[in-house]
Amino acid sequence: MISVGLDIGTGSTKGVVLEDGEKILYQNIRQTKGNPTDMANEILQDLLDSSKITKNEVDYIASTGYGRYQAEDRDIQISDLTTTGRGAQYIYGNPALVLDIGTQSTRALRINEKGKIIQFKMNERCAAGSGRFIERCSKYLTIPMENVSAIALKADNPQQISSVCAVLSETEIINHVSLGVSVENIFMGVLLSIADRATTLLKRLKMDSDVYMAGGLVHLGAMQKALADIIDYKVHLDPQAHYAAAIGAARLGYQRALKIKQN
Repeated sequence: MISVGLDIGTGSTKGVVLEDGEKILYQNIRQTKGNPTDMANEILQDLLDSSKITKNEVDYIASTGYGRYQAEDRDIQISDLTTTGRGAQYIYGNPALVLDIGTQSTRALRINEKGKIIQFKMNERCAAGSGRFIERCSKYLTIPMENVSAIALKADNPQQISSVCAVLSETEIINHVSLGVSVENIFMGVLLSIADRATTLLKRLKMDSDVYMAGGLVHLGAMQKALADIIDYKVHLDPQAHYAAAIGAARLGYQRALKIKQN
């Protein structure tokens, strides 16, 4: 049985093809670029072509993410909180606390052994607590996003950003630059600021176990270090967790298709 999960996010769109709810046949990611409908269609077609299957051979398509309603071929749309929990359980095994830092928001999730959400806290009021802030800083400092982690890991005196507003935070960064603070210390300071806000969310869930990362920032090893410098528990990072919501959507789609078939 074939299921497809589409995670249409503000920054990127992810797609996963699953066989029998377990085996990943193919996955891909592309920048959303403000056009969720077209990108969902493009990702879906790429998934089908690369997996060498036709749309008629797909039993169920589940969409998630902020643009989940824009996926024209979906059979169901599911909240990305729900799908992230299921995807994290698939990737990490049995995580209790999941920290999802995406382009638009940061969410702390407590899940059970089946990946179901027990409790969650989220911050989406300002870009200063999410991946978008790092993107803005990289553009201002003319450092490509793919180089941010390596640069931040060279910091020897990080200058943490105290402002909770992205606009005021950028003013702080400008002041650091004028004072001659290195880009290494500025970037690690930015990551520490995001880590500090994320830790506040985790503490509201009662932080009593290791933390498992999901979302786009799993590609930043420096983000893991920033969190580890603040959190008393171990922080786990798996690059595959960028696809957590898409995988969760595909798994839930499989379960839905299975029930329909059994009935």
